[in-house]
Amino acid sequence: GPQSWQDATLAGVQLAGALETAHRASIIHRDIKPANVLISQFGEPELTDFGIARISGGHETRSGVITASMSHAPPEILDGKAPTVGADIYSLASTIFELELGKPAFSSETDESMVPMLRRILTEPPPDLRPAGVPDAMCTALERAMAKDPDERYASAEEFGRALQAARQAEGLEPGRMVVARVPGQVAASDGAPTGQMGQVTLS
Repeated sequence: GPQSWQDATLAGVQLAGALETAHRASIIHRDIKPANVLISQFGEPELTDFGIARISGGHETRSGVITASMSHAPPEILDGKAPTVGADIYSLASTIFELELGKPAFSSETDESMVPMLRRILTEPPPDLRPAGVPDAMCTALERAMAKDPDERYASAEEFGRALQAARQAEGLEPGRMVVARVPGQVAASDGAPTGQMGQVTLS
């Protein structure tokens, strides 16, 4: 069932940190969806199932098969284009959307096949969550992350996470912690840890 927008966006902030970590390691997840989000023993969401992930810029065979879950895949993936950071950002926003709505953004109980949902994904904006009580800034962040044109989305998962944090703060909530793990060889972040060490950077 649906979660409150407060809980869903808090999970979104935390998942944005995990996704940013993967992207900094040049890994594209390719199949972000609610089923691939598990809750740890500490109650925190964890992004799982990198089974079809690929290394950005690496060799990829052309099977002609879409490996992502259609209900959370962006239009360009359904159109046969290669997965990108922007595609992952769309899928993360779509996942948050489902957590709030209780079903995928473009699904309908009256559909008798997948064709109508495919058409909506390709041509229609996501449903407006404002009548359901979701704040405007939060809706705006999700809508931008789910833009049809990848160039209109956030440039990074970190940027998307920061937009969610700002929207939460505007409603008087704690922004949530966005933790990014440093990968070997990565340039040291603002916390001053030496380059090349594994560690975590809390973006708050």
